[in-house]
Amino acid sequence: MDHDPLDDLIGRHLDGVLDAAGAEALQRRLVGDPAAAGRFARAALVHDRLADLFRGGVADGPREESAPRGAARRRFGPWGAAAAALAVVVAVAAFTRHSMAPARAASLTLDRAVAAAAARVDREYRIDVLDHGPGGSPLPVPGQRGGRKPGIDGARLFVRGNDAFVLLRRFADGTPFVTGSDGELGWAAPPHGPVHLSHDTRRFRRAVPGERDEIPFLDLRDGLDGLRRGYELTVRPGGEAGDGDLEVLEARRRGARTGSPEMVTAWIDRAGVPRRIEIHGLRPDAEGATAVALSLVGEADLGPGFFTHDAHHAPDRPIDWE
Repeated sequence: MDHDPLDDLIGRHLDGVLDAAGAEALQRRLVGDPAAAGRFARAALVHDRLADLFRGGVADGPREESAPRGAARRRFGPWGAAAAALAVVVAVAAFTRHSMAPARAASLTLDRAVAAAAARVDREYRIDVLDHGPGGSPLPVPGQRGGRKPGIDGARLFVRGNDAFVLLRRFADGTPFVTGSDGELGWAAPPHGPVHLSHDTRRFRRAVPGERDEIPFLDLRDGLDGLRRGYELTVRPGGEAGDGDLEVLEARRRGARTGSPEMVTAWIDRAGVPRRIEIHGLRPDAEGATAVALSLVGEADLGPGFFTHDAHHAPDRPIDWE
């Protein structure tokens, strides 16, 4: 059986001894051959896991993982064509992170995040206001009165794919105010009175961070992809934050464009899932917030009906179409 030089190229790359000519040859194989990219991805995964063991992962007992158990197995299992394409992106990104120009490496990390955001996976994010703007922190809204709605600081955002969401905000007394969309209808379920429905799925999205700007992070796929327009992209390892499995993608706005955030920073794991997103330089909303963070709480199947309005109010509530 003929020896495939790819194995030697991969081994030398993982050992850190691959020269420039070898790096160019490996890059050509990964970009032009999906099977080669898959082999590289599997080899890199095994290499990283062995490195974890030698760093004391076994001796020190179980350690907390940055991704759910089984994520690595699912990432390289028989997904079908779409997942295979994502595996290619992961493999090429892992290689080019060290051998390509910084802008290209950042673009590949962004590709990985955009691909992951398109998956129909249920994710929960916590929203924290980092900067309330010159007016300072607003007074809490005690309850449903006078048409005022609770703020987004501490709110929970549930998303599925790029068209379904639930935004859970609470008044100061803990009463929930819920808005969302199941991908076909937009809806709002206040604590009292009618439940509001609209065929415009964007009707009740304005409170979600970035929705009033050019980077709509509710539609995470389009929001991330929008960073290619008018932003300088860089990527760096997330090791200084205590997790070597993360990459930090930074997007800084070019010039003084209006209607878009000044800077977006995303901590992205190996599967392409943003674990934290910080958005700075937002146009102030009703609360005056100019910087917010979305932190991943978890990934879990929320069930088929979670994103419909019926799941968030009593069945006898009146309905008001808008």
